[in-house]
Amino acid sequence: MRTQRDETEETVFPDTHEEHLAACRRDGYVTTRPYRSVFLTDHGRRLAAESRHRHRVVTDVLVSLGVPEAIARADAEGIEHHVGPETLAAFERFLTRGKKPAR
Repeated sequence: MRTQRDETEETVFPDTHEEHLAACRRDGYVTTRPYRSVFLTDHGRRLAAESRHRHRVVTDVLVSLGVPEAIARADAEGIEHHVGPETLAAFERFLTRGKKPAR
């Protein structure tokens, strides 16, 4: 396996990658086959959809507050992991009452 770069330009080492994949397999998010790609399970697809939704809501709130889109997307990467369900619901209510950011 080769070393790759992620979006933040941090080095991802093969051992870390393999450990992460093993945890995802163990928790039922992905399946793998030797010398093949990684495949999301139904459970993994649901989690990915929830993550995309959380990211979009947090990004939209930040943009609604006047944060430039590129900065909002970057900041949402960290914020989305700390927003609880009640706060996320409040963000969604805020967005439905006001105008959502134009894309």
